[in-house]
Amino acid sequence: MSSIGSDLFDKPKTCLRPLDEKRAASFRLELLEKLAERGDDGNKETLEANAETFDFLAAALELSPFLHQSALVRPETLANVLSLPLEERLHTDIAEARSVWRAAESEKILMETLRELRRQVALTLGLGDLAGILSAEQVTRSLTEFADACLSSVIDFGLKQLAASGKVKLADTENPSSGSGLIVLGMGKFGAAELNYSSDIDIILLFD
Repeated sequence: MSSIGSDLFDKPKTCLRPLDEKRAASFRLELLEKLAERGDDGNKETLEANAETFDFLAAALELSPFLHQSALVRPETLANVLSLPLEERLHTDIAEARSVWRAAESEKILMETLRELRRQVALTLGLGDLAGILSAEQVTRSLTEFADACLSSVIDFGLKQLAASGKVKLADTENPSSGSGLIVLGMGKFGAAELNYSSDIDIILLFD
């Protein structure tokens, strides 16, 4: 069960209206059912007691299929977003993305974990953006910082795997990219810290 600490409970600054009130009503029920399934009575009761926030969430999920999928395919994702202030949630998820390579036993596990974190970060930013809690600059900067953390994590994992197979020698096995001679330059929106929700990243790889 998560503790309740999201800024979303402090009355969203913007008011969203769903296109289809019946669909939004069904999403309200779905939200409560998903939270109940995972034993998250704290968030369930708080949503029921905060009609404005509950209506905002239902409208956001009805208007955005991506947010709906992110929130309800894995109910723990929404519960995690509701458990902390949005900026703290983002800081935590970005830090986890940067360090996840250390515990990943395979590339498959690494990529699955990063995809789950991406879903959570996108949900946090999407809701914070729509509620007017996060500015456009905060959203693009956070998306860029998350992409940077994921890329750095993947690079460290790849270098560790190459070292284990004897293909490269690392200066620091605890920090594979440090002193490795690999240089990654972020270009375009990535380099300018202006990534949006659907941006890819453009990079140049150099090796000394």
